[in-house]
Amino acid sequence: YAILREYQSDLVALIGWHNSRLGQAILQQEETTKIYERLRMLQDILWVENVYWEIIVQDEYLIPELKTINTWLIKHAAALGLQLVCASAFNYPTPEDKELCEILLCIKEWQRYSDRDKQLTRGERYMHSEEDITHILTKNGYSAAQIEWFIANTIAVAEQLNVDIKLGQMLFPKYTSSPEITALYATHKDELVVHA
Repeated sequence: YAILREYQSDLVALIGWHNSRLGQAILQQEETTKIYERLRMLQDILWVENVYWEIIVQDEYLIPELKTINTWLIKHAAALGLQLVCASAFNYPTPEDKELCEILLCIKEWQRYSDRDKQLTRGERYMHSEEDITHILTKNGYSAAQIEWFIANTIAVAEQLNVDIKLGQMLFPKYTSSPEITALYATHKDELVVHA
């Protein structure tokens, strides 16, 4: 947590999904006091107003662990001073791109498309519009007031952030190599290019 303390004035924490530490703690039914301790430690470092928990906008019937986490969060939000935001992690831009995403995952995981692990693409992981978000959350059983609150908090977080990304340029990290590696590359770089 030392690095969080170092940059605390510039950070906002968005915590979510079932594979996060706290999400796992909820799913594994750790003691509520332990979960509270972890969250309060994060709130102490980053300040309460900079720690948000994400209500993940996915069909909770397809991904039941999200229902468990989201229900716990709503139940404990007031006691922890948690602001809940809605989040929709996406892997592809539009619903029509889901199959392409699945094909790419099969290539990555060395699977045949017919043998693919459908767990990897459960839910609809495209960029949701506000209407999509409202529809999914309503289908999951959240009230209009809750949905309004999640969306208002999400907008408030977005308005706090100042991210300036200059477009039209390549943003790759620069790695420095030892002189031996640099010399080896210089000697063999032409052999590394495959000509068709």
